[in-house]
Amino acid sequence: MHCGEQTALAFAYMVVIAGICLVVQADVVRYRPLLLVLAAGKTASSLATLAFFLIDEPFFILLLNFLVDGFLALLSLWLWVLAGRIGRPVDPG
Repeated sequence: MHCGEQTALAFAYMVVIAGICLVVQADVVRYRPLLLVLAAGKTASSLATLAFFLIDEPFFILLLNFLVDGFLALLSLWLWVLAGRIGRPVDPG
């Protein structure tokens, strides 16, 4: 894969992540399952960069991406748990 293709895929992935965050913030309880999608994506990214760091080239940026995306995956799971504790107000109708 060429550098331009990798950049395009990385950009597209970040747009999807931003979109998920935008949708979820509008109604966290309703769109709570998307937090699991976000956590899955960040976990995959984190573990993939750790594998590249250990197997291919030990570049510091790969280790840093593992740590940052791993933190974001854990944060997404924590927010998923918190959102599950939020009760919905009863509709008066």
